[in-house]
Amino acid sequence: MRSSVPIFLSTLLVVGLGAPMPARATAPEPAAEIPAEPAEVVDPAAIDAAPDDAAAVDPSALEPDAGDELAGEEDPAVYAARLRGQIEAIRGPLLDRLADKIIDKQAQKMDQISSVLSLIALGGLLLLLMPLVLIRRYPGKFAVLLRYSALAAVTFVIAVNLFSGALMLLRGIQGGLGSVTSPQVQMVEATLDLLHEKAEDIAPMGPLIIEPTLAQLGQGSDEPLPVIMLENVQKFRNDMQVFSTVASFFKSVSWVLAYIPVVLTLLTGVLFFLAIKPTLLEIVRLPGRAAGGEAGVGRVVVKQTLQRIGREFLATLGVIGVLVALTLLAAALTTYVLQPALEAFIAYLSLAFIYVQIEADASSFAVLASLVGVTLFLVFNLVAVVVASALYLGKSQKIFQRRFHDEVPLAAHRRFWRWGTIGLLWVQLFPIAYITAAKPLVEWLIDNTFDPAAPNWGLVLVSGPALLVVLFVITFWLGRGLGALRFIARYRPQDVLAG
Repeated sequence: MRSSVPIFLSTLLVVGLGAPMPARATAPEPAAEIPAEPAEVVDPAAIDAAPDDAAAVDPSALEPDAGDELAGEEDPAVYAARLRGQIEAIRGPLLDRLADKIIDKQAQKMDQISSVLSLIALGGLLLLLMPLVLIRRYPGKFAVLLRYSALAAVTFVIAVNLFSGALMLLRGIQGGLGSVTSPQVQMVEATLDLLHEKAEDIAPMGPLIIEPTLAQLGQGSDEPLPVIMLENVQKFRNDMQVFSTVASFFKSVSWVLAYIPVVLTLLTGVLFFLAIKPTLLEIVRLPGRAAGGEAGVGRVVVKQTLQRIGREFLATLGVIGVLVALTLLAAALTTYVLQPALEAFIAYLSLAFIYVQIEADASSFAVLASLVGVTLFLVFNLVAVVVASALYLGKSQKIFQRRFHDEVPLAAHRRFWRWGTIGLLWVQLFPIAYITAAKPLVEWLIDNTFDPAAPNWGLVLVSGPALLVVLFVITFWLGRGLGALRFIARYRPQDVLAG
């Protein structure tokens, strides 16, 4: 089972199909009843395929009938066709439901941002009180202060609302693309693609882990797909809470990933406010400057304010173009990035399931280290794509602001456009290159650490994920992945001079 076994699933097949099971894991006779105690063994080869609409699998409820075909005896091709049918049946409704949920969340966040901006705009009405603050400094100028305070208040409200329109345009584009770039949707879609492609390989564990998970997703579960799989495995060993622990860890990671678009929105808002801050300060200073005798200051400030907002709108259009390009790139690469990592997760989860069924005194630490390791590997792959895109987008926004506010040509930033773009592509392609290079090493490690006669479960469980995580960090650093991110993060558009 060396080169013919797909990457990472060699772990499952070597142990689950090639290794002789201990006596206590021998398949029961057809008439025998499987004990309900959680610590007892459940042999995948002796359990009927779960019903298509099953939400979970309980060992005490799985009794083979005489006329039924056992999962282990079913032709893998027949089973694969049946499993693919289940996947296709839930794919469309599931992805549509997730997309609608994300759009609703984004709409709520947009409403919150709009509310904050509206409050800031209304805060401009406080400028009407400026005469009371400045009258001591400019005695006898109350009428001038009152007139220009009213002008400043109106200008402030208009400026913030126009600025909000530019920000909402960018946020609207992000919202429209959110269902395509959401890590949660991409993870589910990549998992379904993987299960569809590897249906024959996952046949041994399909009835126990995959089918119940698909059934729960089809019934409307909102939990992340890997979390459902972990919770289904947990039901077989209630005395070991390690699978629930890993599920909680994955939930926390998924929560962070789900809020990445929100964080990017807030970051975008902060950058916009920093860009417009000088203009707002000029509006606030307008009454004092007018009372100080500056001729035509009101006309100048209003004109400058409208011009700055117009330039900011043009900068926003440039950022939108970069955003669309990054979105298409991420959508094209994410599946290739996530599938191998998800394959590793499913393989080691299946291996851990077999381990806790065969060994009554199975090590919770070994299972925890293994599953947390592959989860971290999955997260590292996804974060590399997201962080690179976020940094690149932020710097692009500042470059476009320099172009339209300070008339610095885009060509003046050729160093960023060249090396920053190369760095972006390298960081996003690195996980694919890494997994391709790591494949033979992991398969060699599996083949040389597992002895069917005397299996060292801890070594087999921990070594692969540890190798994946540690080597990922080391090779990402040696391969200048961190250098590429650092270049993008440290690039200073404000230091580039016009001409």
